[in-house]
Amino acid sequence: MASNERTPVWVSCWSGLVPVFLLSLLVPLGAAMAGGAPWEPGQDEGGLLSGINVQVTNRVAVRYYMVDDVLEGFEDRAINNYVEEVDRFNLLLSKGRMALGLQVDEVALFANRYILDGELYHSYDLLESETSSPWDDAYLTLEKLYGRYRSHTMEWIVGDGYVSFGRGLALNMARNTDIDLDTSLRGVKGSLHLGDWELTTVTGLTNAQQVQQEYPNLGIHPNIYHMVSGLRVERYGLGPATMGVHGVIYRFARDYDDGTPLVRYTEAPDVLVGGASLEAMGIGGVDFLVEGDYFDYRSSDFFGGEEPEPGYGFYTSASAYPGQFVLLLEAKRYVDTERVNTYPTLDGYEVAVAPSLEYERVITEDSSAAVNSNDIAGARLRVDYSGSSGALIPYLSFAVFRDWDTSELHFNNVPETIFHPLAGLQWTGAETNLLANMGWRTDIRDDDTGHDTLAHIDLDLLVPFGAIGDLELVSAARRFLWGVNAQQQSDYTEMENSLALHRGDHWTFILYQDFSDNPLVRSTGNLAEHLYAALELQYKPTTAITAKAFYGAYKAGIRCAGGQCRSLPGFEGLRFSLEGSI
Repeated sequence: MASNERTPVWVSCWSGLVPVFLLSLLVPLGAAMAGGAPWEPGQDEGGLLSGINVQVTNRVAVRYYMVDDVLEGFEDRAINNYVEEVDRFNLLLSKGRMALGLQVDEVALFANRYILDGELYHSYDLLESETSSPWDDAYLTLEKLYGRYRSHTMEWIVGDGYVSFGRGLALNMARNTDIDLDTSLRGVKGSLHLGDWELTTVTGLTNAQQVQQEYPNLGIHPNIYHMVSGLRVERYGLGPATMGVHGVIYRFARDYDDGTPLVRYTEAPDVLVGGASLEAMGIGGVDFLVEGDYFDYRSSDFFGGEEPEPGYGFYTSASAYPGQFVLLLEAKRYVDTERVNTYPTLDGYEVAVAPSLEYERVITEDSSAAVNSNDIAGARLRVDYSGSSGALIPYLSFAVFRDWDTSELHFNNVPETIFHPLAGLQWTGAETNLLANMGWRTDIRDDDTGHDTLAHIDLDLLVPFGAIGDLELVSAARRFLWGVNAQQQSDYTEMENSLALHRGDHWTFILYQDFSDNPLVRSTGNLAEHLYAALELQYKPTTAITAKAFYGAYKAGIRCAGGQCRSLPGFEGLRFSLEGSI
């Protein structure tokens, strides 16, 4: 029988990380003392770094997690609560046409293990057993490193860089800070500009960000390196048009111990992608863009062991500006384009991101399946009207999709047709700003077993509040009704609200409130089972430093940005962050 002798272990890695943590505080404090002025050692005659501009940015965050999990025999004690400390350090050295940059990430857990009956136990593991680190509960890594040369006709990057071809159907590796994703391509990228011609070539191994700034860091595993090589050629000045052609080669690792990373270059490619794009401006008062890509899959692994089939993606848009109206028409047709992301998705990111035409603020567990569908067509028309003053801009939008895919993420087992009308307006006054949107999404299934419906509304309102400051209300609400599913879910309501008081340029006080009775959300409120609340204080003494303190809880859910979606875990506890640059 275990005794009720439980001793938490707080100091698991202080000896190695206290110097790192204290050093991380020096950058924000130095920024405050410098008043946000850039540091240019090159101005010091005879200095070691003469002529070199130095930019340093650092962000440190400490979070105290209040966890609902309990240990048998200790139900009345919060013994699984723990502390997480995260630090991100960025350095950029530049001189003339040359630049050198790096990013160092560090994370540590405290009070995540305890001694019971003389034995050491972990409540949560920061690292997988295969991850190499001098500390059991801490991880320090040189996350990004690159050198850059830039002139009027060329640019070369050796190390970590980012690349996107066209609208991203074939290749789109870019930072997505809205959902804490940063996957670079570690290799070589070159761009050459010759008159009306531009050539971009790239080759390297994917380097996914392992330390998260906004998400919990648990079970960090060694990086999984995939090989990506591509070439794009663009021709400008074809009258009002620009034409581009590109090709991409992918070779994916199946696991992190799947041979040395460079062996990807000796293996047969998994996917070959070829495409072209055409952009024409001002033809009859209309701007056009069209892109098409062909996906040649070489492995049955992308089809669950079945014979691979080719895929293709097509996207087009047209924008017109009659009078005080702006008209935007978009259309897409994607077949097996998402399969190229099969292996990166397991690590939480994508290497190719096609335009979704979706309203991303209201994507749910159900509609995210359409975003990642492997057999879908759709179109969206949006009309904006700007009055003579330009202060009030109302709009109407209507999207329709036909989704034939019924596998994997889909709850429905038959094709469905999706309708999504929206309406909204933007008001920009001298002191008052308003942005409001509302819509109704309906997924109609072919077998008449019912259809999913979603009603939603959101707004962002900023108004002056006398001498006290400015008030900002950000609010969103959704009501979702399920159709008939093999594993039936319950209808639910979700809501997020925040009320912020901005006191000048330095202070912001925020009150948060969330509500969700979504059965697929794995979090519990701190005020009631479905109700969450939190407070946050932000202090910005200069443009170069920001301090934040948060206490409370928010709900779990899906967050989407730039065509990518990610599951956001809920949080309850206390967190503090300090960010600064010099």
